[in-house]
Amino acid sequence: MNLFKKSILAVCVFSFLFALATDAYAQKKARVIQPETPVYDAADFDADVTRYVNPDESFIISKKPYGPFYKVKFKNGALGYIVDTELNIDGVGPFQPKPFADDVVPNDKKNKKKNKLIDEDDDEDAEDQQSINTVYRGVSLQMINFRENTLGKIRTADLLAIGYKHQPVTGGFDSKLSYEFFLSPKAPAYYADNITNGKVSGGIIWASTQISNLNAYTPTTSIRYGAGPFLRYSLFNVKTSTGDYSLQDLTLGVDIQAGLIWHTQWANIDFGLRYFWDDEPYGAVGVAILF
Repeated sequence: MNLFKKSILAVCVFSFLFALATDAYAQKKARVIQPETPVYDAADFDADVTRYVNPDESFIISKKPYGPFYKVKFKNGALGYIVDTELNIDGVGPFQPKPFADDVVPNDKKNKKKNKLIDEDDDEDAEDQQSINTVYRGVSLQMINFRENTLGKIRTADLLAIGYKHQPVTGGFDSKLSYEFFLSPKAPAYYADNITNGKVSGGIIWASTQISNLNAYTPTTSIRYGAGPFLRYSLFNVKTSTGDYSLQDLTLGVDIQAGLIWHTQWANIDFGLRYFWDDEPYGAVGVAILF
C-alpha cells in the first residue's frame, strides 16, 4: 500500500470516528401531546399560527420558557413557539407546571431573587440561543466533472468522491461556517491514455470551508447556498515505458454551492450543485445523508 492510499485510509477512519464522537450541542427534544397543535410565530396567544404539528414529529426546545411558551426548532431550521402544557419532553414526560407556592418567597428575599433573575437574563438568552441551534453532519457523495490543463491541453474526467460534511443550521437568515472534505481514490483516466501508454494510481483530496445559509422553504424542505475557499491536493504516480513519474499539485480556489435539503423523521437528504472556481473551472452534483 503506497503512501497516498495510507493517507486516504487515515482520512476515512478519522472522518468516521469524528462523525460518531462529535456532538457540538446538548439538546433537549420534545413532542406535542395532541394532534394539530398550533405553532405560534411569537410567545403570544395573539400571534400568528405558522403551522400545526402532530405527536409523531420531534423538535428541539429551549432551555427556559418564554412565559407559558417554549421556543422550538424543527428539523428544517424553522423556529416557533408552543404552549408548555402541550409538550411531552423526551426523558421527562408531559410538561408539569410548577405549583404556585413554589414562586412564593419571603419578602426579604424577593428583591434579591428579582435582581438575580434580571442580571442573569441576558446570559440565559445567549445560552438558550446556542442550545436551540443545531448541526447536521454525515457522509457526502460527489460526482465531479474534473478539468485541468495537462499533457498539452485541457482534459476532463468524471470522478466519484466520498467525504464528510458539517452543516450548521439556523432558524433565520443568519450565516454559519460549514465545512466539508472529500476524496477521489482514483486518478483521471487520461493519464493512462494513448499519450502515456502507461499505468496511473493516486487520487485527489478537496477541503472546503463555506459561509453557508440554510433556511426553511416548506415544513419538510430547506434551501441552502453559500461560497468559500477550498484546497485541492492531487498526487498521481504514472508508470510508462520510459520511466516512473510522480505528479503533485496543490491549488486554492472558490467553491460556490446551492442545494435543497429534504427532512425526514430519521435523516436529512441533501441534494446539491457546486461550482469549483479553480485553475480550470469545473462543476459537480452531490448528495449527502445528514443527521
